Amino acid sequence: MRRPTLPAPLTPLIAAALLSLASPTVATVGAQGTTTAPPATSAQAPPPNPGVEPTGLGGHVENDPIRCWTRTSAGAVRIGETFTVTLTCAVIESDLVQVVPDESKLGVAVVQMTPFEVAGGFHPADIKTNSRRFFQYDYNVRMINPDAIGTDVPIPLMQVTYRVNSRIAGNQQMQGRELTYVLPPMWVKVLSVVPQDATDIRDTDEASFSRVEQIAFRAGALQIVGTTLVVLGGVMTLLALISIARRAARQAKGPQERLLSRPALMRLAVRELSAAQQEGIASGWTDAALSRTAGALRLAAAGATDRPISQQVVEAEVTAGDGRFVISRLGRVKRTAVSAAVTSDDIDRALRRIPEGSSKRQFLEELQQTLRALSAAQYSRPGADRSGVDTIVNKALELARQVRSQLSRPREWLRRLTARVPLLQRHA
Repeated sequence: MRRPTLPAPLTPLIAAALLSLASPTVATVGAQGTTTAPPATSAQAPPPNPGVEPTGLGGHVENDPIRCWTRTSAGAVRIGETFTVTLTCAVIESDLVQVVPDESKLGVAVVQMTPFEVAGGFHPADIKTNSRRFFQYDYNVRMINPDAIGTDVPIPLMQVTYRVNSRIAGNQQMQGRELTYVLPPMWVKVLSVVPQDATDIRDTDEASFSRVEQIAFRAGALQIVGTTLVVLGGVMTLLALISIARRAARQAKGPQERLLSRPALMRLAVRELSAAQQEGIASGWTDAALSRTAGALRLAAAGATDRPISQQVVEAEVTAGDGRFVISRLGRVKRTAVSAAVTSDDIDRALRRIPEGSSKRQFLEELQQTLRALSAAQYSRPGADRSGVDTIVNKALELARQVRSQLSRPREWLRRLTARVPLLQRHA
């Protein structure tokens, strides 16, 4: 069975119960619209200590281990008219202290309210909080004695028997002695006829535990529906934003931008130079190793001078060679052939546009000298001395890494953004 929980907006009855539980004074018990009196108990608790805040979660029991309230659904009834007497109690239930009431004497079939007759009743499910358990009994009673017409008839005293059990050292249970909680009587006016317009003797609608459960269930259902609608709205908004972003990307990108980016090409140049260096050290500087090294350095030189790099989609059986690199891309059947035709003359033309003394000019001069030395070694006569190629390749690898760092992805994004600003201004 689903256990009900207390909703945030408590009903007036439950709010009054919780407010009375928070007070360290002895509670008064009575029916709405009648005079109330403090309940008499067979064993009174000691007077509260004003310097100590009562608690039900630790090893000390609160001043009132049990609190009970009674109310009637009507202040005046006719002979034979059924009305409701509601008994509500709150007992302490924590890890260390537990109040156990004897509810066998409170059942609808066994309770006695002479001179009233108990015609039925209802026992809703209990409600639990952190340190309290609330239980409630609704008794449907009526008066059938005609001699009571025109008099105030008291509902007899109701008694709740309970024990206070506590947990002591060694996880042992200690059962307390039997105590009795006595509630004061309530008075009901018995009339022969009640006028239809009589409003001063009728109470407001009852606030039972079943009503609290219905309100909590409806609030939970509305919360689930609201959360579902918010999630669906967020998903639809996200899908719309993704669609807008994809459409903008398709409009902004050209055919070349769908190929490898410059940062990826510079990483390819460094990777090929490293592989060529390992191949030359292991097997000697053959013509194939020198061609691979020169092709990779030309890729780096094209990135440094902002020269175009050839990218062409080729079939899967095409192989690399003569300064051309063939790479496979994830999720694509065909491959991409990459090559650059940068020479020392191209670097020389780039140097003419750079002022004297700048760091970029010094870098391009070193790149030009390295490319010339590597081309001389590549096209040297067969059997020529290639002992200095290791130094040239080390320098080429160092320069390629500098180009890769300069053309990193954040810098590439910034370069593309600044390049599109004039285009956006023209469209505006």
